[in-house]
Amino acid sequence: MIDRAVVTGLGLVTPLGDTPEQVWRRVVAGETAAAAHADLAEEGFPVVTACRVPGDLDEPDPTRRGRALAARAARSALASAGLADAAAGLFLGSTMGESAVYETVAVGTPPDLAAGGADVITRDVAAQVGLGGP
Repeated sequence: MIDRAVVTGLGLVTPLGDTPEQVWRRVVAGETAAAAHADLAEEGFPVVTACRVPGDLDEPDPTRRGRALAARAARSALASAGLADAAAGLFLGSTMGESAVYETVAVGTPPDLAAGGADVITRDVAAQVGLGGP
């Protein structure tokens, strides 16, 4: 069993920025990404304040949004580490997986974990950036 890990790269995709420097500067300055969104009110959501990642993800399927965000962060981490075509592992943090999959619960449908659990995102991102693992 490996008892050490070396973090060589960091990739972020957040509402406060996509680089550690950007995010840190904005956090230290006390900035927030929370904002009211008219489209949420128009769709009838009871809460209209959200922290959204800006920009186009080039992913039309809402059940794959988490994967698109995670793949962008993984590519950034690999680039910051200079690990193109190197043996590397992937640690991916997610609250629960694809949020659109879990939103089905609000209308009484059980979530399809095979379509969007956190493990699905990790496997998909690893495949997209060419990483293997157990």
